[in-house]
Amino acid sequence: MAVSSWTTDDNNYYIWNGEVRIPKTFDPASKAAVIMLGPPGGVAQIPALVKGDPGKHAEIDSTIVLNALAYNDPTADSATWTTITPGDDTTSPVYRLTLNLHKGAPGTSGTSTILTASDVTGTAVDGYVLAKTTVGSVGKATWIAPKVGGQFWPATINNTSDGSARTLCSVNINPAPAFDYRLRVHAQSVITSSGSASRVDLIARLGNETSGDVVGRGFGVAGASDRVVMVSGVPAGSAQTVGKIAANNTAVVYLRAEQQASTTQTFTTSASTTSFMVEVVPIP
Repeated sequence: MAVSSWTTDDNNYYIWNGEVRIPKTFDPASKAAVIMLGPPGGVAQIPALVKGDPGKHAEIDSTIVLNALAYNDPTADSATWTTITPGDDTTSPVYRLTLNLHKGAPGTSGTSTILTASDVTGTAVDGYVLAKTTVGSVGKATWIAPKVGGQFWPATINNTSDGSARTLCSVNINPAPAFDYRLRVHAQSVITSSGSASRVDLIARLGNETSGDVVGRGFGVAGASDRVVMVSGVPAGSAQTVGKIAANNTAVVYLRAEQQASTTQTFTTSASTTSFMVEVVPIP
């Protein structure tokens, strides 16, 4: 660039006398261009950018402070940067972002339609729960009684004297369970026999006190005063229907002391040394 193209200082600016060239590739819409200045007979270029000295990069703190404003708070939303560590030639500056943002406005309260939903079947009875079921090939929910058992026991227990076969007590099962179920029985009694030929068992019978299904048994010892303990269960090899009670049906269970060996000798039991309890066990 020729020095002669610069005029003397007018105390405010250097005055340029020469040619100004703008490349034809300039896009006027960009509102920015590289210009080339030159004296008569020459061309000089002023670069668009001038590379500065290397500096330290800024770092953003991982913690963002969020101030949640109520949806109707008049404060405007804002974002500000706070300097945590000032930077210098050897240390990067660290900044933390603070946001003040409004919560959303409350929505309209919804309504539940579980009881009348189209994919729910059955009747909604107090205490019932929903369970997955399949109607045809469509999965639905149906109302069922929760499969929870309970315990039942006799109001009174009889004493037995000079016995050969006696019903000591009975237990009534309410029709409340709306599911098929079985019974688990627990009993014990001190049985005193009159002679060595006597052997007495404790037997729990379902439905009929002399011929009902056996749902529990305790085996006595011949010719001895013995505490007989009953174990729950039906005899081995029984059909699956033995001891089974259909849903919504009542049941009566009888606790019996039955002579197994002698037809002439007797036995005695006492209510004070006899106990009986029945549990309802839902069938899966």
